[in-house]
Amino acid sequence: MKKIRIGMEIEIGTGAERIEPTPNLNPNPNLLEWSSSHHWQEPIGPEPRPTLDPAFPNPFEVIRMRVRFLLIPAVLLGFFVSLAIPADKADASKDALKALNEFVGQWKGNGESKSGKTELWKESAEWSWDLKGEEPALKVKFDGAKQYSEGRLTYLADKKKYQLVAKDADKKDQTFTGEIKAKKLILTRDDAETKDKYTIEMSTNNEGARFVYNVAVQKKGVGIAKKLAEVGLTKEGASLAGGKKNECIVTGGLGTMAVSYNGKTYYVCCSGCRDEFNANPKKYVDEYEKNKK
Repeated sequence: MKKIRIGMEIEIGTGAERIEPTPNLNPNPNLLEWSSSHHWQEPIGPEPRPTLDPAFPNPFEVIRMRVRFLLIPAVLLGFFVSLAIPADKADASKDALKALNEFVGQWKGNGESKSGKTELWKESAEWSWDLKGEEPALKVKFDGAKQYSEGRLTYLADKKKYQLVAKDADKKDQTFTGEIKAKKLILTRDDAETKDKYTIEMSTNNEGARFVYNVAVQKKGVGIAKKLAEVGLTKEGASLAGGKKNECIVTGGLGTMAVSYNGKTYYVCCSGCRDEFNANPKKYVDEYEKNKK
């Protein structure tokens, strides 16, 4: 049996084993040792430091290894989940925006004021997909419009709402949110200063050949909304009589621009989809051919 000094503890290896100390009755253990016969004796020299039996693993090392094995999968899982969440939201947003595929294209027509003196004007617009970055969107540029010069339409997957950020005549951003109701995209915003409520309604008809939108205001957010302007546009290259239509290989909308891959012709609906296709044609061709089967 090994002799143990009173009031001391032995640490084996990295601290895997601990021997609880006995009560220290020596008032100055650095000078003398107190023997069982209560006589002061010269201190005994330090005993050799015991070594850990290799037959038994260090329990602290075992714990550390187990913690590592638990942490590594957890960290990797968190990493992949963080990648998956934005991708899922982007897919949901893109699918929701596809419901407005008929907006995409170049449009020409006329606008008419509905407030005060009647005024007519010529107006054109171009809607296109913006698939760059993590947030897909439909963007629009107006030429000759009295209400807005451009806008960016996105879908808020967590709120299940569409959001349009449009620049007014003074180049200030106006943010509208809303939903599709009765085949119309209805967006509203509340003016923080005037408390007026503005509404934009957008829709297509004649199988996507006509695009109509109007702007209205509800003073102080109460009463009947008063229409400010109404615009009717016709899609360039579209036939009001219908007929066979090409499909955009990227979004499934109306294909109006030809692109090619491996000697075969496909169609896209706008310059945004054309750029997306050219960046990765094999991906979209494979998906397109798979869906056709």
